[in-house]
Amino acid sequence: MEQNHKALDIVKKGQSGAGVAIKIEGATQQLFGRHIDENDLLYSYITRHSIDTLKTEAMRAEVSKEEWALIVKLKAVFSLS
Repeated sequence: MEQNHKALDIVKKGQSGAGVAIKIEGATQQLFGRHIDENDLLYSYITRHSIDTLKTEAMRAEVSKEEWALIVKLKAVFSLS
């Protein structure tokens, strides 16, 4: 992800006022306006291992209640138990 030509690892809700650029990796190039547009839902893939890591005592305080609600929704999208 990039914002104002600066690489970012994390962008939280409310921090994207100037917009955020993302790179979509896959077998083929995805063109905005042709293959995807602003109405498409894009998900960031999360694994069971990543969720377990976020649940550790060291990381739990870094995740907001709103982010936990999103993780619960992503678990359903990716069929994670």
